[in-house]
Amino acid sequence: MDKLKELRDRYRQEDVEAVLDRMNPEVKKKYAHLDLPKLIEGNFRYVSEHGLGERELTRWVEVLDAWKAYTEVRPKRPMPGDRVVLTATGSICGNVRTYRNALIDSQKWGNKPGKVYICTEPYVPSLSFDPTGRPSLSTSGGYFGYALEGELTFVEEKPGEFKFFPCGCRANGALYLQLPVRWWSFTSELFY
Repeated sequence: MDKLKELRDRYRQEDVEAVLDRMNPEVKKKYAHLDLPKLIEGNFRYVSEHGLGERELTRWVEVLDAWKAYTEVRPKRPMPGDRVVLTATGSICGNVRTYRNALIDSQKWGNKPGKVYICTEPYVPSLSFDPTGRPSLSTSGGYFGYALEGELTFVEEKPGEFKFFPCGCRANGALYLQLPVRWWSFTSELFY
C-alpha cells in the first residue's frame, strides 16, 4: 500500500511540474508570490482540463484581495462565509447530532437584523463579491435554519474552503481555495 501511495505522489509531482513547465514564463514570474505547485495540486481537475494562465491567476489574486479587504473591515460577529460547529438536539428520537462544518450563508433572508442563516451540511460554497465588496455565497447541501447572532460563541479563526469560477460555470470549472474564516459554536433544539 505504501508503494502505491509513493507511485501516486511521484506521478502527481510529475504532473505539477509538467504544468509549471508549460506555463508562460512571464506569467509564472508575475505570480511567483503564489504557491503555484500547491495551487495546481489542489485544483488539478481544473488545471488539467482548462489550463492555468494569467486569466485564472489574476482572478485568484482578485478573490484573495477582496476577501482580505472584507475580513479587515467586518465587525467581530458572525458573518457570511464563517463556519459553525453546530450541535443539534432537536431530534424526535432524542439523538444529538453535530455538524462540524455548517456554513453561515446569508444575513439577508427576510432582512431580520441579528439573524444568521446556517446551512448544516454545505457543499463547498461558491464565492463571488457584490459591488460593495461583500461576499455573495451560493451553496446547497443539508438543510437551512437560523440562529440569532448572540447565540453563537466564537471559537477560533482558521481556514475554510471556497470555490470560484474564473471563466463561468462549466465542467471542472471551479478553482478551490482556503480562506481565513471565523469558527463559531452553537447548540440548538431548533436543528435536528
